[in-house]
Amino acid sequence: MTAMRFDPFEFSVRWHAHTGEDLPEPLTIVTDFDSYDEFRRERDRVLDAVAAESDPDQAAVFAALTDADMAVVVVGFQTESADTPARSVRAYGVRSGGRSLIATQQPGKTVRDAAAFTVTEHDSNRWAASLIAALPQTAAGRRGPVSLPDPDAGVDGLDYSYGRSSFRDDDRDDIMSAALLAAPVIASGAIEIRQMRSVFGPSGRARRRITWCDVANDGRYAILARPPYTAKPADPEILTALLSEEIEEIQLAIDDDRRSVPG
Repeated sequence: MTAMRFDPFEFSVRWHAHTGEDLPEPLTIVTDFDSYDEFRRERDRVLDAVAAESDPDQAAVFAALTDADMAVVVVGFQTESADTPARSVRAYGVRSGGRSLIATQQPGKTVRDAAAFTVTEHDSNRWAASLIAALPQTAAGRRGPVSLPDPDAGVDGLDYSYGRSSFRDDDRDDIMSAALLAAPVIASGAIEIRQMRSVFGPSGRARRRITWCDVANDGRYAILARPPYTAKPADPEILTALLSEEIEEIQLAIDDDRRSVPG
């Protein structure tokens, strides 16, 4: 399939027509209608135009986008230019049946606005790499893997218990962790992998999360949102491998969920 480009409002209306819901995170639009009546007229115009068109490919794409087995949310922002639309990344990937799609938000006038949405289809084996390609391409950090404080262990995650020896093997880890956490970050974001349905309801849906940050004069680090918390140097190839592993974990959860259905 060739890339499909949609007007932001049309994309939003089509999405709502399929789901009854607003656009999924992280996709957003901003409209400037003066009244609800004006909004409704424009919405009805779009719906009439969609009903009149005969494009089975677009219909199939929206059916897949809105009925996913798995979704991957990709976001990123330049820290020093958080309010600059061109420096933001918003992409929503889905795996639906045998299709692997990515809807990418083209930056608009503000960080929440969209100039357009582009939908592309990818080989399932290249889906993770294509999602990572939506991010600014940056070299891996140079510090090596850095152990980070457990967010549930206290304010700084360090061990101040009585009787701590004057030297421990992980003292160096504490120093490296503090240095990395204090370093200036020039860009950051997150990638969340979601199981979209489960026979056990919303509580049965598995999720995995990778956060990433670009450290000034250093490079990119990726952090899996589970212990042991470690900032791993991550160029696009490494980040793709991490995402592929998390996608596989969610796929295993989906397969287990399906096997639990009687008959």
